[in-house]
Amino acid sequence: GFAAATRIRGGADFIASFGANVTERRDFEAIASAFNGANFVTVLIDARSPDALTQPRLIDAVDRFQDWLRAQPEVGSAVSYVDQLKLTNLALNNNDPLHFAVPNDDAAVKQVLLFASGDALNRLIDPQYRSAVISVRINVDGSQAIGDFLARAEARAAELPAPLEARFTGSSVLATQAVEALAGGHLASIAIAIVAIAALLSLMFTSVKAGLVATVPNLVPIAVYFGTLGMLNIPLNPTTSLIACIVLGIAVNDTVHFLARFN
Repeated sequence: GFAAATRIRGGADFIASFGANVTERRDFEAIASAFNGANFVTVLIDARSPDALTQPRLIDAVDRFQDWLRAQPEVGSAVSYVDQLKLTNLALNNNDPLHFAVPNDDAAVKQVLLFASGDALNRLIDPQYRSAVISVRINVDGSQAIGDFLARAEARAAELPAPLEARFTGSSVLATQAVEALAGGHLASIAIAIVAIAALLSLMFTSVKAGLVATVPNLVPIAVYFGTLGMLNIPLNPTTSLIACIVLGIAVNDTVHFLARFN
């Protein structure tokens, strides 16, 4: 059981937790189908100094990172201030396709961004041109799939040139991180509980050896439960974690009652 438990992964299917006929799930899936994704991940790009994001060199790095994001199978779209910059530059040059590009110097970039200023641009870059966001729509929902995408995206973001730094956030990211933290913390809490149980039983018998022997029956249901999860490829999520706590609680309760009477 413990050997099979090593194959467990933390994960939760957020929308799939609802029944197939639930209105919220049907609406979510309809939006996801129409727009190639209904979940959003926000990438915060921080350049740390004012006007840094008007430098063509850094803009090109953000643009290439955005193109990389669009090429990922989980991504339906990715939008940033670079898109606004290119579109405005195109409009200011009589829609000449050659000008769907970033201007060559900082001053020209600032002028184009000034023309593009408005609510749409303000949602993507701050007025000091120091930080910006890339809004990424993704077409996956489960925490495992989102976690795999984030791992790749964070590795690619680490390649951005200085002083650019990228951080990922959004409800999908936070939910995925919470599930992963729950899975990791749960295993630690089980280990702590076993140690506490062994100490309690040692006190009951006034013998460490007897306490350790009496701990064995409490390990059996844990091994069976987690081994079953591992063999059937069932992820460790808030629901399955709760069941594990109940399993351990019942085993400990029965053990203490039995050994108290035996003692």
